[in-house]
Amino acid sequence: MRRTYLLEVGGMQGQSITEDAETAFELHRRGYRSVYVNHPMVCGLAPESYADYMLQHTRWAQGMVQIFMLNDPLFVPGLSLAQRLCYFNCCLFWFFGVARVIYFLAPAAFLIFGKG
Repeated sequence: MRRTYLLEVGGMQGQSITEDAETAFELHRRGYRSVYVNHPMVCGLAPESYADYMLQHTRWAQGMVQIFMLNDPLFVPGLSLAQRLCYFNCCLFWFFGVARVIYFLAPAAFLIFGKG
């Protein structure tokens, strides 16, 4: 991210706990483009335990849902259709498990309770 563009949007965004994703969202909303650079630019730490891994993913899920609730990427002006769909998917991806549980439990519920 170019510093001049970050300064234009007020620096790193901070309404959600995933400030990097929220900042990218704001830059895309204002018409700036981003590209993937296939070269390590920073070094980070990976979670050391399964509990830390789950905590990290819970934080990402909470932050993306916050971005969805605060900005609603489907209807915010400035994004292309592809960007709207991508941000919508990123925000609600974390709920995919709910559908899996329903599809897993529905046949058992049918067998136990009948046609309903």
